[in-house]
Amino acid sequence: MRALVLSGGAAHGAFQAGAIQALYEMGWVPDVVCGASVGAINAACVVSGKTPEHLCSLWRDVESSDVYRWRPPVDWLAFWKWRYVLDTKPLRKLVDRHVDFEELYHANQLALCFSVDVKTGALRAYTNRLTDFPTKFRRRYQPQLFDSEALMSSTAIPLVFPWSGEEWDGALLQYAPMRPVVALGATEIVLVSLEVDQPDLRLPTGLLQTALQVMNISSMSALHADIKMILDRNTQEGYRNIDLHVISPTRSLGYSKLNFSSPEKESAIGHGRNRAYQTMRDYV
Repeated sequence: MRALVLSGGAAHGAFQAGAIQALYEMGWVPDVVCGASVGAINAACVVSGKTPEHLCSLWRDVESSDVYRWRPPVDWLAFWKWRYVLDTKPLRKLVDRHVDFEELYHANQLALCFSVDVKTGALRAYTNRLTDFPTKFRRRYQPQLFDSEALMSSTAIPLVFPWSGEEWDGALLQYAPMRPVVALGATEIVLVSLEVDQPDLRLPTGLLQTALQVMNISSMSALHADIKMILDRNTQEGYRNIDLHVISPTRSLGYSKLNFSSPEKESAIGHGRNRAYQTMRDYV
């Protein structure tokens, strides 16, 4: 079973669009597409029948105003009660325009996305099909049906965006949800991570950048632990071997993860394409 795993990373998701386009051009088509946060949106677009070219076009055209807006002035009178800074009503409209849920439910590929229950901290799984899951997977993740609310939940960055259905961004626990696809029985995983190979974290400025920095540090720790888990499994008897390929940026993408209007998105798409070809050309 081939699994494509798409990490979180907000506006840096343009890199994933380029990588997906290259993978499909090379003939590498996954059986399962699994994502968290922006990776969940990219996964839903692909599995619902949108071509990689459409996905790249979406990323070229999207603006920050299509994703979020500042809270209205009246809200500032009680800012100390805030649970989030940016309103994501525009993102819900964007999701409804670009994800065909009827096509998603009838797709041959399996789609998975994840969110985190705000009250319990439990990981929540959503899928386009509720059949064909191993019993162990079903007991652990209790998958529910994919819908627009699931995507809003999976992208709800704590402190930055409002939670949806009392759930936060899935990347909080599963920045790159590889453990679930291992539980599904994947034998080959292509991970498209939006974290730079050699990150150069800077001191954050302001509340939004501080919240993103917290997510960055947590994400990198979880990512490295999951990669190590798979590599360790491959050295132990009694476990199936999993071919793991990691496609990630080799440099900073040059713009903030909240800047969906950045002209650097075109460069990020191209970098994703190049990195996918460099990583996968000897395997397809």
